Amino acid sequence: MTEREKSLREKLTERKSLLDDYFRSKYLSREIDGRAFFQSKKGAVFTVDTFEYFGSIVLEYAASFENAPGGWEDGSLHSIDLSEQDMIKALEEEINN
Repeated sequence: MTEREKSLREKLTERKSLLDDYFRSKYLSREIDGRAFFQSKKGAVFTVDTFEYFGSIVLEYAASFENAPGGWEDGSLHSIDLSEQDMIKALEEEINN
């Protein structure tokens, strides 16, 4: 693993942790198979994941908490180059639409 790849992985992990904490403070959450899942006010169940190949954060959606352990669909990619606030804003827009 190159230094650049390591740095990207660290940035993605740090951003994911920040987003998990943010969503825990805002939405109903459950830990399922070691992952944090959240339920929006509209009922959408989602989790935050990283997509290292594209240097991005992605939300993955499930129909319910019960379907979360394997039945999800990917949302849009959000580049790690976005500021924390811009990423939160973009993710909130995605969740609410």
